Amino acid sequence: TPALCALLLKPVHGEPALPFRIFNRLFDRLTNGYVSASGFMMRRALLGLVLFAGLIGITVM
Repeated sequence: TPALCALLLKPVHGEPALPFRIFNRLFDRLTNGYVSASGFMMRRALLGLVLFAGLIGITVM
């Protein structure tokens, strides 16, 4: 219902309780680590594809 949505979506003032702060801190670290690892793998994947294309090009010649 709209009234329940208004209660759930109401902004909270102040700092969250300690368990939520700990969870948020750990979740942020996990998210940043995942993004960093994904970026690293994407950069290396592109290099791998370029080398593979170069090997195919040399083989065709």
